[in-house]
Amino acid sequence: MWSPLLFLALALGDGDLTEDFEGAGSESWERVVSDLHPPYNTVERVHDPEQAKSGNQFLHLRTLGGSTAVRRSPRHPWPVEAGRPYRASVWVRLSGTKRNGASLSLTWLNAAGDSVSERRSPPLSRTEGWTRISLEIPAAPAGATGVLPGLHFDGPDVRGFCDFDLLQIDAVERLEIRPAGRSIAAFTTEEYPRFVLSPAGLPVGVHAITATLSLSGGETIVRTATLDFPAGRSVAVDFPPAPAGVHSLATSVDGHEARKTLAVLVTPPGRTPSGIGPYERTESRLHDSIDRAVRDRILNPQKPLILDAGAFDDEGQPTAGYFALLAADQILAGAEPIPDPGLFPSSVRVAAFRQGPSVTLALWSESGEVEVPILLNEGAVVQPALAAPHPLRPGEKVRVAAMPLYIAGVDPLLAELRLELSASELPLQLSPSRMTLRLRNRSRVETPRDLEVELGDLPAGWRASSRRFKIASLPPEGIHEETLDLIVPASETERPVDLKFEVRFGIQGREVTMQNLRRVTLKSRIRIESAVNGKVLSVRVVNGSEHAMTLSVRSRVPGLAERLDLVRELSPGARSKPLDFPLQGPGSAEIYVQESGDDRALSRRLLPLP
Repeated sequence: MWSPLLFLALALGDGDLTEDFEGAGSESWERVVSDLHPPYNTVERVHDPEQAKSGNQFLHLRTLGGSTAVRRSPRHPWPVEAGRPYRASVWVRLSGTKRNGASLSLTWLNAAGDSVSERRSPPLSRTEGWTRISLEIPAAPAGATGVLPGLHFDGPDVRGFCDFDLLQIDAVERLEIRPAGRSIAAFTTEEYPRFVLSPAGLPVGVHAITATLSLSGGETIVRTATLDFPAGRSVAVDFPPAPAGVHSLATSVDGHEARKTLAVLVTPPGRTPSGIGPYERTESRLHDSIDRAVRDRILNPQKPLILDAGAFDDEGQPTAGYFALLAADQILAGAEPIPDPGLFPSSVRVAAFRQGPSVTLALWSESGEVEVPILLNEGAVVQPALAAPHPLRPGEKVRVAAMPLYIAGVDPLLAELRLELSASELPLQLSPSRMTLRLRNRSRVETPRDLEVELGDLPAGWRASSRRFKIASLPPEGIHEETLDLIVPASETERPVDLKFEVRFGIQGREVTMQNLRRVTLKSRIRIESAVNGKVLSVRVVNGSEHAMTLSVRSRVPGLAERLDLVRELSPGARSKPLDFPLQGPGSAEIYVQESGDDRALSRRLLPLP
């Protein structure tokens, strides 16, 4: 049931379509009370100008279990006009929640006060500070004269907080975009894409309508038309045939900023979908981004594809995200997952698939965009998720980001012949660091011959015991090992380094060259700790090895003579006594530590000084 709550009011009079939760409260708003909305949860206005999104106050909801909600009283609906487009929005902030979500609802009433229909936003379960929830209403329902906005905090959590501020419902100008003669905006490269533009909410008179098709390659095509509103209800625009890819169509009226866009798919003939595929759908958000949804599809290709709210726009048309999921399904149709062949640096995530006579790779990055060289066989094809494919060019570099990029037509031998290093960490020391380089043939039938492995250019000052070795042949499922000693200069510090290897071999009467990047991380067994206490810099060294160390510590501190200290027989895991230095002023101190004897482990650190 509904019970009035005398704490929510409009600072403006009833009928104004804005609520900023200022003032003491009136009966214009009600709190929802039901079995699902227990009375022990709290709803209150909080006066805190620094924390409010707008003005001095905001609405604060606290859950101890069950749902919490408020809505506009049916006795005080906000007035609306049937058929007119609206945009509803509210700012939300969540804290202390795990699974609860916040949402905005709109209940439409007719003149008799009866409910005509209801619309609700998908729940928002995570926020970074104040986050805006919005609902685009293409047209208020027929017969609607009023609307009741509702604010909801739902879920299974037994603790958590939800804040709302600045609720608005605005009448807007809207331009509906529909692909002419088809249910979704999907065309072939031989068709002229045509769209029907239908405005609503415009002032009476003649208006200029602009449609801009932005191609995935960066080019734009602009079309304009005029419309005498309301006598004219729609206008059609045509574009020339577009290249394959997922493009974006944006519209505006009289030069105003476009509020409506449409994803447009263009494919080669014979590959254009006629409608939404036979996928299960849900109104919830299953992923926080479409990039993550595509990656999940790639990593779990056997799971049924469920389309969430991010796959469609407010009018039910497919978004670019839907087309990216569709591309993943098409590209990987019939593919079988295989182990990562290890052809790329560790900063690039790789999913590999055997697909008929070749291999397909999906690449993405979870730590920002990276540029990587693609050194694969002739005939491989680069397939961006939302752009046209193109043949791999010799020495081509591609940008790998959160949205997966595909490379098809990869020679399976490049996936089956794997180069491995016995360790991913390289000790930071002056003595040679030894590791095993292993070449493994995972093929069950092929025998590569005349193999040659060459280590590429090393960082300045590095040396290797051997840069090249040869193998007459490597039988199916065979393994060949070589010892590799690396020496690094004393100037090195802890950091990751990519080692580049080139593998050349003959197979089936042809010569094949493959590139491998293997990342090793320089890691010191000596840790340098520092602290500034007043005007004194204190330095300690920690033995992170499994044996006792005698260490020389060379210190260069601004304003002081270079100093050399000796730390004798420091036990494994032990910390030295502090080495103190009086500070003479700002700058940076350099501390260099080297082990005496054994592997001559070293560590170097620059310390900024106040």
